[in-house]
Amino acid sequence: MSKGIELLGDNRPLILITEIAGLLHDLGKLDNNCFEMHNERIRTEFELDDEKIDAIPRNEIPDMIFSVFRNAKLVFDDKVDTKLINILCEGKTDPTLCSPIFFHHYYKEKYKPRNLFERIIANADSQDSGEDRGATEEESLYICGDCGTRFFSKGKPKKCMNCGSENIKNLFYVSTSFGYEEKLDEKIKSNLEEMGVKDRTESRKRLYKDFEESLRNIVENERFKTHKNAWKRFREEVYELVSKYFPLSLAETRRPANDINLFDHSYMTASVAKTVLSRMVIDGNFRNEVKTMNKYKFKLLVIGYRGYEFLTNVNRLADFIGRTEILSEIRDKVRNIV
Repeated sequence: MSKGIELLGDNRPLILITEIAGLLHDLGKLDNNCFEMHNERIRTEFELDDEKIDAIPRNEIPDMIFSVFRNAKLVFDDKVDTKLINILCEGKTDPTLCSPIFFHHYYKEKYKPRNLFERIIANADSQDSGEDRGATEEESLYICGDCGTRFFSKGKPKKCMNCGSENIKNLFYVSTSFGYEEKLDEKIKSNLEEMGVKDRTESRKRLYKDFEESLRNIVENERFKTHKNAWKRFREEVYELVSKYFPLSLAETRRPANDINLFDHSYMTASVAKTVLSRMVIDGNFRNEVKTMNKYKFKLLVIGYRGYEFLTNVNRLADFIGRTEILSEIRDKVRNIV
């Protein structure tokens, strides 16, 4: 086994923690108000701030979720490179699983990342957002809940410009890559019914409860933690939760970037951050270079296969459908291995 592969294996917990942090960084957008005020919402929810904003009450958040998100230092495997952890800490705050949720934006002092670990997530987030977003409209679409007047505004208006009502709601549309739009609430209605929740905010509550079970294993269950694939299993459980709930919301509500759902953006942010951390593991020089980077460059790893030949070498439609599913499973397994 090459030295690089061995190092990646020894530092797997730290790499997977970085990926999980990327997956969860925009958790505040899983809400009825989507993108709007998501930083304020999630920081108020976990009592870092005290904003006058709709947030899930403290008594409706499982104690373990609140504790781990706020305070818990997750235990790393003994093989993990302690020098690397110190670099990520920068002698300040120890990196934890959930701190990037609260510290990954640069536009306000209290949101700024406090160490290199949080900066990697913040930069990955900014890099993917910039590529997804491009030039967006500065104004969002709102509707008056009383008279039905629709109008655009840069921020949520206090009153309707037509009737003066304060019952103002944001209208969210989700778009295809070809520009066809439909109301987000209508698009996800069947998904919400299948999950047994009434809206996106309710789905965030459900995610907290589901996530608590995974956290309980990795925080309290010694047998689980010492299993050689514990962190991989934990990552898979978090990924399943995120892929289930995050498509209900949008990463960006302003046109034309409203074709990117929250899962798409979170998955890409996690992939970028994990790749950066992996290079830090195997490249000592990069550990110094990354400290001053705010945008990352990559080479592509391409894995090819003769999928077209595999799909077309059949005579029946049922066989074609079956082979399509087999290819999908193969792609998922390759993606997980990488």
